[in-house]
Amino acid sequence: MSIDWGTVPPPTQFAIGVLMPLNRPVASTREELTGMPGYVANGITGTSDRYILDAIISVHAFAQANTPQEAVAPADAAAWDAYYAFTRLTMGDVVTLPNGNTAEVCGLGPTVEQMPVFQPYRDPYIARYYARYCVPLRFS
Repeated sequence: MSIDWGTVPPPTQFAIGVLMPLNRPVASTREELTGMPGYVANGITGTSDRYILDAIISVHAFAQANTPQEAVAPADAAAWDAYYAFTRLTMGDVVTLPNGNTAEVCGLGPTVEQMPVFQPYRDPYIARYYARYCVPLRFS
């Protein structure tokens, strides 16, 4: 006899669902034509007990300007908007995924693994901030 543990929402899609209401472009990869300021979100499968998956989610906030200094402020603002979007989630909050499905936050909600921090990018006119969150997602 086998037990059907169900499935968990894909962490990357969950992250994109959290960031979509911020009205900035968000995707799992950055392409040259992607609008800015915008986000790249990736989910990494964390630990799982087949009931809850502790998804590790990385968020990169990008902004571009005429000078490297001008790009920092909008990238910083986008990074902190993402931070608040994740840290305001609480148990029972429902997030709509890009495909229209929904996922529910469980446990005590997300924890911050890495606060938003500036990271150099290969193009000096693009500023990037990086943050990492751990979000408990329920199998269903």
